[in-house]
Formats: sequence, C-alpha cells, structure tokens
Amino acid sequence: MLEELRMHRERSRSLTVRVMLDADAAACLGSEALSEAGVLIFPEDELGEDARAIADVLTVPYLFSRAGQYAEDVVSRGLSNLMGQMGADTTGIVWIRCAENMPPASQLGPGEDLVFDEVREFFESQDLRLRVIEGLQSGAPMIAAGWQALALADALRADIDEVNLPELVNKVWPNSDCCGQVVGLFEDLSLAERHGYGPFVYRRFVAMVGSEDFELFDPPEPLPKRPALLRQLREILEESLRAKHKHEKLEMTLAYAGSGEAAWALARHLKSFGLNPTHSINVVPMTLHAAARYGPDSLIVGWNCS
Repeated sequence: MLEELRMHRERSRSLTVRVMLDADAAACLGSEALSEAGVLIFPEDELGEDARAIADVLTVPYLFSRAGQYAEDVVSRGLSNLMGQMGADTTGIVWIRCAENMPPASQLGPGEDLVFDEVREFFESQDLRLRVIEGLQSGAPMIAAGWQALALADALRADIDEVNLPELVNKVWPNSDCCGQVVGLFEDLSLAERHGYGPFVYRRFVAMVGSEDFELFDPPEPLPKRPALLRQLREILEESLRAKHKHEKLEMTLAYAGSGEAAWALARHLKSFGLNPTHSINVVPMTLHAAARYGPDSLIVGWNCS
C-alpha cells in the first residue's frame, strides 16, 4: 500500500510541473530522450527538416533572414501544440531558454523580447505558472540547455516534495571543469558581429561558447584556414576526453550548419579515439534559427558526463 502511494505521488509530481525547452536546443537531442523525459518543445515546428541547416551551401543573407523573433504564426501554433500535450494535471511550466533564442542585439532594444512576452501572457491566461531558467536576457548554449532540460525533468519526476527550483538547477547542472562545455568552429563572422558579439580580429576561429559571448582560443596560425581550425578543434576535444570524468557515461553532441561532412568525419575520429568512460556521440543539423547565430559552415560540439 505504501509503495502504491509513493508511486502515485511520483506520477502526480511529474504531471504537475513540466519542463519546456526551446526548439533550437531540442534539435540537439534525440526525440526518444525528450519523449521519455516528458519534455515539451517550443515551437515544435522548428524541428522539421525544412527548418534544419542541412543545405550544402548556406548564405549569410539567407540565414540572417531567419534570425530574430519567430513569426507570429509560428508562436501561435507552438503554443497551441503545447496545450494539446500538457494535460489537465499540469499546473506549472519550467522554461529552459537557450542563447540562440535570445533576440539579436542589432534588432531589438535592451530588455525587449516579444516572444517571451507572448509566451508569458499565454500561460497567465491559462492560469499556469511559468518559471524561466537563466532569466530573460541570458541562457545556456543550445547543447548545454538540452542536457539541462533532461536533467531537470528527471529531477522533478523523482522529487515528490516541493522543490527549491534554483537549488535544484544548481544540483543537476554542476559547474564542472571537465563537462558541460561547448566549443565551436566559426567560419563567417558577419552574422555574429551583426548580433553584437564582435567585432573580431579573425574571420574564422575556434572558441568556447558562453551564454553571451565567445572566448577565443589562440589561432594555430596568423591567418588560419579551415583545415587548421578543424585540427585545433579535434585537439581540444581529445584533451577534454583525456580529462578525469566523474560519471560512468560521457556523451558528446556535434551540431552543424551546412558542414555535415566535417561533423561526421570528426565524429568518426572521436569514436576511434578509445573514449573512457563509455560514451555516445550524436551528430545533428542545427535549426536554421540557431544557424543564424553561428553562421554558415559552423560546427558546435558539447560534452557532458551523465
């Protein structure tokens, strides 16, 4: 009887508070993992093949046309889809936002985020409590945000008592030297500069991706070419894999924008590297919306212990 009561309370807890994740971050995760964790996706339309950066040639003008706020109909459909997935027992939403969904600095003034305002007003009209991780104007890079959402969803399902959300977020997303890192190869900086990240000394470089900026690694040569930067990225990842990891499984995600061949070649190399602990490597095309932040031919890699 006590075991049945405990299971009932756990199911009730999992249905009461749901985690919602930006589509840019959801694109970096498998649909099976999202489904098992019960994570909601907004706006779900952005996961379709026609919204992915899979073309061999992606131009800056085209990508920049995809940047900024989602179209009104995309937001409307996304919110309608959410209502069909939540169920009557849902009382609260925890929204994991990622940096790629923040409004470009070149398009809106400080503090303006029309999509955020519309989502907030929608949930208020449905008498649902909306809590946002990382606040209005910042967020984790898309790969890291995806892992954060899965960890938080698992923790919420397991916790049958009232939780302190900030404390829980810190618990499931430790600030570790070996994991939770995201590194990118950037090929064309015109988009990043127009979004307020630049200007940059080099046209192409490898950098650690943060919530609001890039931390550049020293270039391998004065005017680095793509093959040299791919080797540098590979060496950075090899070093990270040699680090001492605290958990049994190491997972990596490679997200690309029009550079699938390079992403798969890097994944094959990493798989042959003899990773320890056991590992999984996921190669995915990012959304066009995210590619509008990173630029054509970009390659973003993240790794995490689980």
